[in-house]
Amino acid sequence: MAQVLREIGQLTGTRIVVGSGVKSTLRERHLEGPANAVFDKLSREFGLFWFSDGGVVYVDPAEESKTKFFRVRNASAGSIEDALASAGLATHRDRVQIVGSDGLVRATGPESFHRSVEAILTGMETERGSVHLIKFGQKAN
Repeated sequence: MAQVLREIGQLTGTRIVVGSGVKSTLRERHLEGPANAVFDKLSREFGLFWFSDGGVVYVDPAEESKTKFFRVRNASAGSIEDALASAGLATHRDRVQIVGSDGLVRATGPESFHRSVEAILTGMETERGSVHLIKFGQKAN
């Protein structure tokens, strides 16, 4: 699977980072359609979690997904949404959500996804305040 994902990256000119837990074997290599559709299909069939931060596609086992919360102080929900969208995470609304109006952000995914979300939020906060990771994580269903 990792080799097929890297080949997709070469064909599309996209850097793909495959997590060490991706161990599936792909017997058939007949994959058609836009890259997003191919990643979605492989994710459904092989229990993978993929996301793009705009420049890199990350692929990890879905079973590694957890839910974590970030607190963003001194930022509106709109500015948080704008920061996530400008980093390419707008297409992943089912995985990252703003909860309420007090700057609480819920991210569900593997650690690579949490690191990306935290980096985006931290970057947007350089002028407005700080991001705090609430020390809570649970296995996602």
